[in-house]
Amino acid sequence: MARYLWGLLLLLLGGAFLLSNIGLLDIEFNIGWILATFWPAILIIWGVSELINALNRLVTNNRSVSGSVFTGLLLTFLGLIFLGNNLDWFSISFRDIWTYAWPLLIIYIGFKLILNNRFHQRRVRKWKNDKHLDMKTQDFPVRRKMMVGDMKIGRGSWNLEDMTVWLGAGDVDIDLTKAIIPAGETIIDISGFVGEISVLIPENLSVHVDAKVRVGEVDVLGDSANGTGRSAFYQSEDYNEAIKKVYIVATLSAGEIDIRRAD
Repeated sequence: MARYLWGLLLLLLGGAFLLSNIGLLDIEFNIGWILATFWPAILIIWGVSELINALNRLVTNNRSVSGSVFTGLLLTFLGLIFLGNNLDWFSISFRDIWTYAWPLLIIYIGFKLILNNRFHQRRVRKWKNDKHLDMKTQDFPVRRKMMVGDMKIGRGSWNLEDMTVWLGAGDVDIDLTKAIIPAGETIIDISGFVGEISVLIPENLSVHVDAKVRVGEVDVLGDSANGTGRSAFYQSEDYNEAIKKVYIVATLSAGEIDIRRAD
């Protein structure tokens, strides 16, 4: 859906330029003014596409939509505010925006905490099925949640088990170099809204990594990308045959994901 919205915008813009150049549209275009004035349209289209995608997922009833709805509403709202300021429809400062934004952020995190359990098992199952891995969905014995703050796992020797980690706003730091890793496949599912996810992996451990960030930067074992809608994938060559292996899923709405091996 997003590509149709972007395509429509380009068609309208290109058509307007063409009609102006051949004299059928009596408007003198200034490229610099257009870009400086109407750049918030990018946020609006992005937000609307997120809302449409959320509606599609809601209809198919196979994924949580709270994150996409919040992101879509936020981007659309910001785009309209910036566009209105540029066109002198009204004057709203960033300080005014923040006055309303931070309570909404807290409300969103609250809803996420409530709804996270309901959709979590289904989301993990879909990740596995998409990668065609022969793994069964299970109830994770270790579940860690925190609304705001920093979470550090693995400061000393510890036993690694299948786990889910969720953090509303803050940093998650997991050190696997001191973990006692059992035979077989161990699953670590990390998700958050705003902040940083860091995972330190032992040098010779076989891993499968899927990392995705909506806005920000992702770096998985040297494969890095930044911007919007970024993702990275890695799987050790001997992953399927390895006696001990770890499957890592990391998702973040805004911030940085850094998954690296110990030196």
